[in-house]
Amino acid sequence: MAKATPIVGNSAPAAILAAGASALTSIVNKYKTRPYDTGISVNGNEIINQKVNGHKITTNYNQSEDEQNLMDYTNKNLLSGLENINVFSDELQKNIQNQVKAYTQQGIRTINETYNPMFRELKTDIASRFGNIDNSVFLDNLNEIEKNRTNAIETLTENILAKQSELYETEMNNRYNYLNQLSSINQNLYSNMFKFLQLAGYGSN
Repeated sequence: MAKATPIVGNSAPAAILAAGASALTSIVNKYKTRPYDTGISVNGNEIINQKVNGHKITTNYNQSEDEQNLMDYTNKNLLSGLENINVFSDELQKNIQNQVKAYTQQGIRTINETYNPMFRELKTDIASRFGNIDNSVFLDNLNEIEKNRTNAIETLTENILAKQSELYETEMNNRYNYLNQLSSINQNLYSNMFKFLQLAGYGSN
């Protein structure tokens, strides 16, 4: 029978520990490199799916259908809105011109309702006092009324131009506000996605 070679001195415990550590490391490395899946779920819905295979990590963000539709909508309308920010359709321009026309007609109506009665009253007053309207009193008063009416018309003309500018400015402001809202929604969607991806990255470390 062969005899076992004795381990001399203090080398026996060290050899046993070294052998045990080597075996444990081998087991740990075996399971450490074994592929596995992980993820993040919210209310039963898997938001993040992650596959780990050694040092390779594949992460997928699972968008809901509503989230995907909203992102598609914001992306599409942001692009279209920016491309056509200064484009005014025939229908829109017609609508603005109709509003300007209505504003103009109202202004003219107001001027006529203000100054036409003045002309009639002046004629009646001068005719009753002098028997006719062919005199300097009538002409002086007529000129004063006509001067005020001319000023009112000039003011109306300025207001019409200002009204038209205001309508176009309001339309532009509405467009920019709409794009800002789309951009805000879009940024929130991406921010939410990146937060989950970042969280998944911490979990895989």
